[in-house]
Amino acid sequence: MQRDDTESTSESLPAYDTLTKCFTFSGIDQHEWWTKTAPTLGKLLRDAKYDPCQQLQYLYLFGMHIIPMLGPFPNARPGLYRSILGGLGCLEFNQNFTQLLRTVRIAFEPTTLSRLKCLSPHLITESVLALDLKGVRKVDHDGVFGDLLSLIEHFLRSAPSSLSVFYLSCDLSAPRNTRFKIYITEFQVGSEQISYIWTLGGTLQDPEMLTGLRMLGELLGDPPHLLPLLFNFEILPHKPLPQVKIYVSLTGINDMTITDIWGWAEHT
Repeated sequence: MQRDDTESTSESLPAYDTLTKCFTFSGIDQHEWWTKTAPTLGKLLRDAKYDPCQQLQYLYLFGMHIIPMLGPFPNARPGLYRSILGGLGCLEFNQNFTQLLRTVRIAFEPTTLSRLKCLSPHLITESVLALDLKGVRKVDHDGVFGDLLSLIEHFLRSAPSSLSVFYLSCDLSAPRNTRFKIYITEFQVGSEQISYIWTLGGTLQDPEMLTGLRMLGELLGDPPHLLPLLFNFEILPHKPLPQVKIYVSLTGINDMTITDIWGWAEHT
């Protein structure tokens, strides 16, 4: 994905302003979704150096195709659907940082199902999940994930009870090209637990993993009040070892501390 290297200093959002003049929404809820959330998405796209055409393209996608599926805007009205996805109900924006670029991502839970007559419009969020890695093996006809799955299963069997497998995700592509991600949560947060998961019980000891572990230690220390952590084990075809990723709650940590430890200033 190409980026415009020109630094943006303007606080204006031309793509958002242009589309706002053109859009006509079918109700006040859709209008609120747009005016309350699209500026944030526009800023994320601009600051991640998406070019002006891309900003228009993705804001148009958001306004015309995603917002109509979001249902009522979350406010103080009684009886509204309560999603467990994120802080703003059924919508969440996030950024993925790499050494080369920043990618803006949208997560959402469709809550307007009026066109789908076979489904009940009265839905309640539930968290009743089961995970069986045999499901991955069923689509792995060439056996490219076999050793990786065995390694993860061995780790999970010996893991402490404070660690819970949460859910499984994959790319919507052919299995030979897809990534599978196995998400786990750790409720007993501390340096030993983080090290245990990050290294897959001591299996992953390459310099890159150990550097990441050191950075995590500098950021988090060993405070007992940290929120539960979310990890994922990403497995890719023909990769000998899983890639471990961590989702860190930065609540209560000074912004400059985060910037210095992660080295974000070097990538701006």
